[in-house]
Amino acid sequence: MKKSDLILDILLRAIRKEIDAYNTYVKASESSPYPETKSLLAQLAEEERKHRNMLLHEYRTLRGMLQKSKPRKSYLTKDRVRYSLSAELPFKQLRTVPGIDVAAISLPTEFMGGDYLETFPLSSVDGQLTNMGIVLGDIMGHGLQASQLKGLIKSTFARLLDPSQPAGQSERAAKTASFIEHLNRILWEPCRKADSYIPLFYCVLDPDNENLVYTSAGHIPPILFTEHGSKYTPLANTQLVIGILQQVDYSKTEIQLRRGDLLMLYSDGVTEATDRKGEEFGMQRLVGLVQQHCHLASKAIIRQICQGLTGFLQDTLLQDELTIAIAKIA
Repeated sequence: MKKSDLILDILLRAIRKEIDAYNTYVKASESSPYPETKSLLAQLAEEERKHRNMLLHEYRTLRGMLQKSKPRKSYLTKDRVRYSLSAELPFKQLRTVPGIDVAAISLPTEFMGGDYLETFPLSSVDGQLTNMGIVLGDIMGHGLQASQLKGLIKSTFARLLDPSQPAGQSERAAKTASFIEHLNRILWEPCRKADSYIPLFYCVLDPDNENLVYTSAGHIPPILFTEHGSKYTPLANTQLVIGILQQVDYSKTEIQLRRGDLLMLYSDGVTEATDRKGEEFGMQRLVGLVQQHCHLASKAIIRQICQGLTGFLQDTLLQDELTIAIAKIA
């Protein structure tokens, strides 16, 4: 094995170990009966997530440098857009099904940046559109390449879920693990050419049977709020990001829901938003705002989150993409 291939292999194995360590800390935090150890383990999990992102960046950079056909300048990215939250939030136009109240924002605009969020109705066993899929991906990188990959994800989902196709796509899409495996095979080559990777979370909500099934490809864990917001659980069973390996075996996780339960998906542009002192907004502030306003409709909760974020930032501008989605079981 070449030295360069050996280094890439070492980095890839390190990324996998960081994912395993993250999952271990999260599960240990959830099961700990003591607040002190719960908090410590949660902090350790967050450190492992940051280490994973650092290793992914190094892997991406090194693999790109080894591709002799590409000029070195292709790794230079444009400056990120700096922006502030407006009073009138541009909510996305989302599709839903009866029994789910869903709302989302993705900033600075729908066409800039690497966050991709979409919802789509899915057929149940009897052919009725009673289930809803939600996907949130965070393409690593910025500018034109990230936008092109986001467009490719969107067109891929549209093609796979095209109702005119005879292959029973809704049934296929309801199987989150195999669906993400198929998506990874499609996106592996474009990701390789763009020197990019895609942390992605995909879930299917079934409000009639009060059930949630999800598969996570290295994305920040969404948070499930239960018992009227008094309890919350990160959906932290995650695996390798999309685009690193062509063949990855993903798994699914099933969770029972109840009426009033709330699922929040978000990007790290929310929790890592930094004020003038260099302090991050953080997950605890985000969770606290949702718990305080979980009795409201989904759009109203997002407005409250953005008001809290604006107050925290004051006059500091946002420098990263920001996506928040709320889905409530009505």
